[in-house]
Amino acid sequence: MKSVSQQSRRSIFQSGKSWYLFHAIALSYTIFLLWISNGEPAQYINARIIQPLFFKSRDLIQQTPALDPRIKIYALDDST
Repeated sequence: MKSVSQQSRRSIFQSGKSWYLFHAIALSYTIFLLWISNGEPAQYINARIIQPLFFKSRDLIQQTPALDPRIKIYALDDST
């Protein structure tokens, strides 16, 4: 016969609380992904990691498009 303390030890899966745990983890993960994708971390990752990687890989496979010689590039430098 089991004692009272042993009977109260039940898994969360047997007690029915796993549904709440699963949905809390899924909601937290979804909120985290939305924050990453719409926030500043996504812009930083895109500007500092993904875009340079795309340009370097495109250059390595020699698929960089050539500039038309008729294009004129004017640049202004601001010293402030």
